[in-house]
Amino acid sequence: MNEINIGIKETQEAFNWFFDLTDAIVSSIEGDGKVTVMDAPNFFKAATGAPAALTGADKIPLEILGMSKEQEEKIKQLIVTRFNLSNQDIEVHYENILMSLIQLARNVGRLYKMKK
Repeated sequence: MNEINIGIKETQEAFNWFFDLTDAIVSSIEGDGKVTVMDAPNFFKAATGAPAALTGADKIPLEILGMSKEQEEKIKQLIVTRFNLSNQDIEVHYENILMSLIQLARNVGRLYKMKK
């Protein structure tokens, strides 16, 4: 993509955290359609992963824009493995997923800066 490569650590952590959070919500609403106090154990992994995922969120856009082909493949593989997809399945959605993550990271970062 770009010549400035700062790694993909923050991007990987953000994806893992977001997927953990989504897994928790999906498993909590199965059956009764609600998230209740009884579902708290479902959120443990997401809660403990939040600090790592959110601390470096401001670096995600630069990481994504500077990714090498090898790093792109690592991110694709993370998604393919997590959702048991084929490599062909991910190609259709990969670029949209990355753009959404950039937008989310930037906008949440702006909100927290405004809060200060």
